[in-house]
Amino acid sequence: MGENRGVDYVGHGKVEVQSLVYPDLVDPDKIDIAKVVNVQVISLDDAPLGYAEFDAGVPKKFVIDPHGLLARAA
Repeated sequence: MGENRGVDYVGHGKVEVQSLVYPDLVDPDKIDIAKVVNVQVISLDDAPLGYAEFDAGVPKKFVIDPHGLLARAA
């Protein structure tokens, strides 16, 4: 049987080392996750338009904020 050091016996990649680094990057002072994943906050009234864009395949993540809480928190 051949040896593959990048994959363990059930096909999972070795991510233990990378998993230790990512929590440090998620610190709000180091990275803005909303910008990285391309988030757009929309109101409940704009949800049909957001769904139409999502269905068309735009590279965005839509967050529906029906009560405007995210806008007040920023």
